[in-house]
Amino acid sequence: MNKFDETLKKNATEHPIETPASVREHIDEILADLPETPEAQTSNVVSFPKKRSYSRYLSTAACIAFVFFFAMPNLSSNYALAMSKIPILGEVIEVLTIRSYNYEDGNYELDIKVPGIDAESESAADINANVADLTDQVVVQFYDDLEKNEGKGHGAVNIDYTVLTNTKQWFTLHLIVAETAASSNLYYRYYHIDKESGQNVALGDLFQDNLYAEVITAEIKSQMERQMQKDDAIEYFVNDPDLGDDFITIDAKHNFYINKEGSLVIPFDKYEVAPGSMGCPEFIIPTKTFKNLLKNEYRDLFS
Repeated sequence: MNKFDETLKKNATEHPIETPASVREHIDEILADLPETPEAQTSNVVSFPKKRSYSRYLSTAACIAFVFFFAMPNLSSNYALAMSKIPILGEVIEVLTIRSYNYEDGNYELDIKVPGIDAESESAADINANVADLTDQVVVQFYDDLEKNEGKGHGAVNIDYTVLTNTKQWFTLHLIVAETAASSNLYYRYYHIDKESGQNVALGDLFQDNLYAEVITAEIKSQMERQMQKDDAIEYFVNDPDLGDDFITIDAKHNFYINKEGSLVIPFDKYEVAPGSMGCPEFIIPTKTFKNLLKNEYRDLFS
């Protein structure tokens, strides 16, 4: 049994689909109209049909195939959904630590956990490949620096992950990368899957056009200014004549996530929009500022 067949068997067992009454009646009518052969009436011996009978059997098979592959998807929304999602992701996506890297000599330390999404889908495979590429680059750089410095100095690299969201509709994997050498660096990566479409989703995919970038940027700048007015300890690279007005860049690939309250959150890496003392700033964007810009299929994601 191949993986496709195994997936069909598993889904049929765990998520049985009830055939609509109208479809069952139609199948019964087809079967009732089939003439019985003499062999079927007088003997229990199984025999192969003669060549002239093939067309009748093929017609019957075609009717049944039509019912299951064309009629049922139109009559049963559950069946249509299952057919459109094979291999199906399911309601809960499992994430496992598929590799780990550890090194420590008193001066240098490496602690990396590489997550892998345990789901047979192209979207999961794309995320796994992206995470593997990123972690491989970090590991190679760590050992290159260790060799170049001949073990002198200090340095540490840590990569960990968490699953932020795993609902019926949405999945988000959060990757955290922390690097310490002469100075420390911290950055995040977010990976999203829309379970209803089975597709990876970037920020730009949520919206109808590019106007969202301007709207979100303006809201973030406004929040920065208000925070700095309230607290002298807060500092952002906003209204800085040396940086200009374009220091904040929001594009289709920018990091984002949806918090538990159903709000859009835009995070920045350390040093990206503020001094290192500010860490990785995040900004919650009020839904009312962008909801009319969303694609219809994503409006229910936000409160």
